[in-house]
Amino acid sequence: LVHEIQGVKPGQYVEVSVFRKSQSNKGVLVISSSGNQPTDMYLKEDIPLYYEEGGWGKLVLNATIPKGITTISLYCYNPNETPAYFDNITVTLHDSRPIHYTDEQVLKIKLADSNMVRLGTLRDSAMKQGIISRGMKKYTLATALYKGDTIPIKIRLKGDWTDHLENDKWSFRINVAPGYSINGLRSFSIQNPRTRSYLKEWIMHQLFKKEGLLTTYYDFLPVSLNGKNLGIYALEEHFDKQLVESQKRREGPILKFDEEGFWEQNLFYQETGSSVKVPFYEAAVVTPFKKNRTMRSAGLKSQYLIAQGMMQQYKEGKAEMHQLFNPKQIALYLAICDLGKGWHGLRWHNQRFYYNPITAELEPIGFDLYGPSPDRSPFRLSPRRVNHQDYLFCQLLN
Repeated sequence: LVHEIQGVKPGQYVEVSVFRKSQSNKGVLVISSSGNQPTDMYLKEDIPLYYEEGGWGKLVLNATIPKGITTISLYCYNPNETPAYFDNITVTLHDSRPIHYTDEQVLKIKLADSNMVRLGTLRDSAMKQGIISRGMKKYTLATALYKGDTIPIKIRLKGDWTDHLENDKWSFRINVAPGYSINGLRSFSIQNPRTRSYLKEWIMHQLFKKEGLLTTYYDFLPVSLNGKNLGIYALEEHFDKQLVESQKRREGPILKFDEEGFWEQNLFYQETGSSVKVPFYEAAVVTPFKKNRTMRSAGLKSQYLIAQGMMQQYKEGKAEMHQLFNPKQIALYLAICDLGKGWHGLRWHNQRFYYNPITAELEPIGFDLYGPSPDRSPFRLSPRRVNHQDYLFCQLLN
């Protein structure tokens, strides 16, 4: 069943919902451009917002009409042989995105027209290649207005996969000028809540905080860009000293495995279709966040070199895990990830660790537990899975 709406205009906002019942949890709700038009549009949703009695789940999909589209199609389809049933489709077309908050609550971002065009060009290039590569994450100057303050900022596109750039609700990394902060943060991301499965990510952060484990500050706020209402965003703290100091730890380096090679291979696959494997994991070095400040400070540099060695031992399996981590912290961290099915954060390239200079241990940081579609099967090892990076997870379990 296809429902077509003709004569739509740029800036209008369409809300679509349908109830789906399927034993296989398959069946998709779609909004797409219709026919031959200057702009392509294709958005889909297969994760129910909630379930009602009898197994009916409500799929919800909303979108702003971009320039170059005058006709859209709304439809459901089932890619699986197991039957899927759809009922009670509802469509509402608004002149603009509805506003459910006061003006003073909005984070208002303003860019010069030339900078906005530059961001748009980078976004379009990323959408074509399917990955937001490093060259597309270039900062540009902007201004933020928030709670009566005017704040100089630098802003860039954020994310890896292009779910961060769908429709008009793009994800951004923001750095605030020295002497300023926004909600106490100097560096943070704003992203469509869908990229982290809406409230699921927020709930996991509350569980980490309840158990005394490190996690990023995570909240929601409305955002506008050059006067355009973009609706509610998820705001997430980036990795800076405020993260650990606000959770009663002394400043110390925060580390990760460099994942650039992993994304280079993904980009190569997107461009060529070739799945040639390269040793991106074996070549991944241990890098600190806020590298310049870390290397300028004698104390932080010394701590980083110690932590780098520990991370390398962890990666290569050359030390007993209790020599690197606090077993109780790791147990709590894994238990919460498993409880909430937040296995996305356990992937090697999503792991983040803080080196505690008091205990001389690495502490996990709860972060990026979900993608837009949560994993439906547990993260586990089997005889068919022998990638080296998978054994990081195995070592933590041990």
